[in-house]
Amino acid sequence: MRDEEFSREVSKGFYFYAQPYETDNFVAIVYIVKDEFMGEFAPLTYRMATFTHEGKLIDKKDIGGRETLDDPLKEATIQKNMTIDVVLKEPEYEKDPWDHGYYDNPMIGSKTIGKKKYKVESNGKIVELESKTNDMAQR
Repeated sequence: MRDEEFSREVSKGFYFYAQPYETDNFVAIVYIVKDEFMGEFAPLTYRMATFTHEGKLIDKKDIGGRETLDDPLKEATIQKNMTIDVVLKEPEYEKDPWDHGYYDNPMIGSKTIGKKKYKVESNGKIVELESKTNDMAQR
């Protein structure tokens, strides 16, 4: 939300999702970002942000969902030990989305194309511990 700009038009919506961690040094929340301009079928992005107890942003990272329909899907599992496991999946559609688009084109499955692992450090920074992706996930 910090880098978003005011718009008189329909823009992004932000929705609280969860507060997975709280320590003496920080509070971590997960919120959903939706590009309202794209309508009811807009993809959702799940973003984790860490803040001091005074409300100052420490760090943020997209951990789930996707920003655009042609991005890989991120599926996150938040662990008690302050690690986040993210599986990257490439959706498979009934028809080729490059020819037929994404609307009225049902997803028929997905295939795993990579994995990432993040850790929320004691100071609230979200660091990437490992990343395993194939070329398809790098676009």
